[in-house]
Amino acid sequence: MYKENLGEFKLIIDQLKAEYNFKGLYHFTDFKNLHSIFKTGNLKSRAECQNNELDFLDAADEEVISKTKDKVKECVRFYFKEKTPTLYRNEGIKVNNSKPHIPLPVYLLFDYELILLENTVFASCNAASSYVKFGKSTDFLRNMDWDKIFHRDRLPLESSQLKSEIISKRQAELLGLTDISLDYLNKIIFRSDADYKRAVNIFGEKDNFKVDSSIFNCNNNYIENYKVDITNYNTNKNVDFYFRFHKNNYREYSHRVKIKDMKGNIIRNSKINFTDGSSLRYRYKIKNLPGTELKLEYYMNDILSVEETI
Repeated sequence: MYKENLGEFKLIIDQLKAEYNFKGLYHFTDFKNLHSIFKTGNLKSRAECQNNELDFLDAADEEVISKTKDKVKECVRFYFKEKTPTLYRNEGIKVNNSKPHIPLPVYLLFDYELILLENTVFASCNAASSYVKFGKSTDFLRNMDWDKIFHRDRLPLESSQLKSEIISKRQAELLGLTDISLDYLNKIIFRSDADYKRAVNIFGEKDNFKVDSSIFNCNNNYIENYKVDITNYNTNKNVDFYFRFHKNNYREYSHRVKIKDMKGNIIRNSKINFTDGSSLRYRYKIKNLPGTELKLEYYMNDILSVEETI
């Protein structure tokens, strides 16, 4: 079911595309949540995930979400643009794993058509704000403060009030009042080649899997890319695990490689210690493994970051 005045809505969308390079509606989540999202075939609200005891990583700031109205928690939430202030605080593997925390961030980019659906509502700023206004009409959508919503330049220093207003309006939202089908999903955007490879290993090749680090903040460290080389001999094999970090503060994190058989039994569990050097590229050699099919897992601060069959 669609809203009334579809023609007017489409004109507004075209205007946003022309003036602000509007690309669609962004839902931000963690890699871990892709399993349940793909399995159910739709996005569900935080409240529904909790009520149905779905296994999902809830990255919300506990202080903020505790003050958020229940009606908002019952909605599926989207942003009009990437890199909102909330994501700046939450994104990436933090040195101390402090919350709020989305260790392996992923964007789900949904089609403009969500704006046209009868079961979606617009929020003028962060839907949890006491200043937020909600609407569904073309007039409401047209008169939202788009200059501030799409603002991503340096924040003004001369006015704290203007700065606060821009921060809040950057987080303007589209709210789905019911589940949102993945039929409207255009792209799944990963921060790194490592995350992309992991997704392909788990879910298979998909045309809408993309890598674009530019739309992420990338403030915290992670594995940008990796390669696995296998040398077979007799009934055993050696494995060279090559990987590249995003930042050179990796010594502040813990690192571990696990080798498992295909039933999930751990046959190697090794901590990696980086004692000197500053290179972002490393090789970790694993010798005398069984020649059977195995799984290599790499953990950074106990966050599973690489899954590769060897």
